[in-house]
Amino acid sequence: MDQPENKLGVVAGSRHTADTTDMEWHRHSRLPMSVKLHYPAPVGRHPLTPIEIRQRYIREVSDSSLVLWRSLAQGRFGFRAGIDELAWELPQVRSIEFSFCRPAKGGGNIVLCVHQPQARGVQLAFSSDRFEPALLDWFRPMLRLLAEMFPDRFAERDDGYDT
Repeated sequence: MDQPENKLGVVAGSRHTADTTDMEWHRHSRLPMSVKLHYPAPVGRHPLTPIEIRQRYIREVSDSSLVLWRSLAQGRFGFRAGIDELAWELPQVRSIEFSFCRPAKGGGNIVLCVHQPQARGVQLAFSSDRFEPALLDWFRPMLRLLAEMFPDRFAERDDGYDT
C-alpha cells in the first residue's frame, strides 16, 4: 500500500517499530534515469540488509521507489530501490559525502560516497555522470535525512565547474 509523502518528499509514518527492532524507514521517489545506485552484488541483494526491510519493501513499495533505512538496534543503515540494495554497519561509517560539479566543458556530475576505515576505503553509493538542477533537487530530501542521521559525519561539497 502506497502512503502519501510529506513536504520533504518522505512518506508519512516513516518510523517503523517492529517487535524486536527499531527501524527508521524513509521512502523517496524512484531513481531518476541518470542516477545509478552502486550495489555490489550481481543480484542486487546486500548481506547486511535486514529481512524486515526486504519484507516491508515488498509489502509497501510497488514502483521501485528509493528507501533510506536505519536500524539502531542492528547497527546498520542502507538504501533499497527495486531489487537493488546497499547497506553498512553504522560503526564502519566514518563519513558520508555528497559532491557535485556543474557542467562547463563536460556534463558535470553528482556523487554520494560512504567513507569507511582504510581497509574498506570509499564506497560509491549513488552517481550521475551529469549535473542538472532537477537532479540536485531530487537528492535534497535524502541529503537532509542523512545530515540528521549522521550530523557529525555528513558533508556536502560543491566542486564548482568541470574543466
